[in-house]
Amino acid sequence: MEDVSKILLELAKKYQELSAVCVTLSCAAKKAEALEAKIISEESQTPIVTYEKVREMLLLKHKQGFAKEIKELIEKYDATKLSEVAPGDYAALLEDASWLVSKEEE
Repeated sequence: MEDVSKILLELAKKYQELSAVCVTLSCAAKKAEALEAKIISEESQTPIVTYEKVREMLLLKHKQGFAKEIKELIEKYDATKLSEVAPGDYAALLEDASWLVSKEEE
């Protein structure tokens, strides 16, 4: 009978340990889900910059007299023309081009 009591006590200890692990895993899963939701939310709020949008901006800046600067910006992204710029760099290129301001606009 004493052996059965020891086994039951050991079983109860293991149950408590297992319960603690489950609580820890549950908390970790909730944190991971919250982080994933935050990332998805941030991604959905980030506007998608297309080739056409960048082309439109660069064309506008070119008409304002920034041909040399546009060429330098494109070269900054390891390209010789806009179609060679990596799509992942469109947002940064658009941001860089937005800083080109003519004297008349200042």
